[in-house]
Amino acid sequence: MEKLNNPAARFHSLLKIGQSQKKDEQCAKVWGNILNVPSGDSPLLLRRIGHVMELPSLIATEIRELPNVNHDIYLKWLPRVNASIGMMNFQNPWKTFIDRFDAEILYGIEICADTLHRSCPEKNISESTLKELSDKVIKLQEDLSNEDIPTSVAHFIMERLEEIRLALEEYSYRGSAPLERALENTVGKIVISPNIYQECQSSSYGKKFWELMGYLAITMTITTGAIQIGKDIVSLLPPPEKSSVVEQVPKPDSQEKNVTPSYKKVDGVIET
Repeated sequence: MEKLNNPAARFHSLLKIGQSQKKDEQCAKVWGNILNVPSGDSPLLLRRIGHVMELPSLIATEIRELPNVNHDIYLKWLPRVNASIGMMNFQNPWKTFIDRFDAEILYGIEICADTLHRSCPEKNISESTLKELSDKVIKLQEDLSNEDIPTSVAHFIMERLEEIRLALEEYSYRGSAPLERALENTVGKIVISPNIYQECQSSSYGKKFWELMGYLAITMTITTGAIQIGKDIVSLLPPPEKSSVVEQVPKPDSQEKNVTPSYKKVDGVIET
């Protein structure tokens, strides 16, 4: 698999795939084939095409951040690409779009891809790891309806699994950033709602979900052998703890002025 570890490499790969498509078919249909969008799902198609159309600006941003580089030379292809994107009509034949990307444009994008690969590569996840993660996500999604877990926990898991599934499915043109956000969203949720994690731990299904998050966490930090050692990360998660409760008990003679209540802490609970 090509090293799709920067936006230029991903854009170049998509264009090469696009050149192999039937040029007399409508643009919308070809984009659906390339981006793995089910027929008739227009919202998903538009969303994914939008992600692809963002790639040229992402390339330009990363190239312009490089020191000691003639940015204008590296991005000489950009105005023509932006013009081609602006003129794309979903109802027109595919050739009216893809034929605008000639050898000169592809070469310019490829040079950017090589430069970014050497200067600031992103995490690159292997196809086998992507497939194994995807299989685990789908299995958990299929099993969720048969689990007897609290509604709030089921809703949380359902949202996180779908976010991860889409991120895995769109990895070839969006990279690892959506997967990192999915992991951050999950961890962030249990920070503000620790009961979610505690309730997950009370079922075997919930533990399997956190094992998946362990796989993902390892994948985002170590791309070699991620799946094999992923389970171990579960043991690194903090054990459920009693939440501290602060409660002020009014004194019988609370009518007295300037009385400051005193507190003491007993078994994690502060009492007066």
